[in-house]
Amino acid sequence: MLFAEDLMEFTLAQFGVNWVEKETGIRRFRSRIQKQLFRPQIGMAVCDLIATHSEVIIKCYKDLILRGMNCVEDFKYEATITTIYYLSNGLSCIKYLQLCALFSGITYQCFRNNDCSLARDIASASSQLLAYVANYFIYEIFFIPNEFWFEFFLVAQAVRRRIWNGTLYANWNEFRDIELPYFDMF
Repeated sequence: MLFAEDLMEFTLAQFGVNWVEKETGIRRFRSRIQKQLFRPQIGMAVCDLIATHSEVIIKCYKDLILRGMNCVEDFKYEATITTIYYLSNGLSCIKYLQLCALFSGITYQCFRNNDCSLARDIASASSQLLAYVANYFIYEIFFIPNEFWFEFFLVAQAVRRRIWNGTLYANWNEFRDIELPYFDMF
């Protein structure tokens, strides 16, 4: 959970948003947690994905509002369903980064459109869901935790490099047909 909260705080800060409630989750126990898994490079990869897919994220946000999302429970429902369908064929580092970008981007759109109360709740809910996804796959032995975090860091760096070089990640065989998740695709 600490990783997801740190990631959300970092990405929002990159877009000029100060997430006030950032200390209400697991972060209050930071001093007791020995190993910090969040790295700024991972956060920058998520920010780059948000910038690259900003049109899709803005459309997702607008579609959620048009469907009547006006409370965090509505967002949790939509985000959970989207996550289940998006990960139905398994989790990869790039898919996890894309979920991070989608949820952080939606949260930023809420802040940007002056719905700060809902945005704060969505930031917390997104952090929880991202933590649940990572923990679920750790406990299902989909990946070995320490090896996953190293691979995750390397993929985040590669994504950033490819975005900045204009090659994105579509030409990697492993990630050929993966697109950014979208709330309305199912």
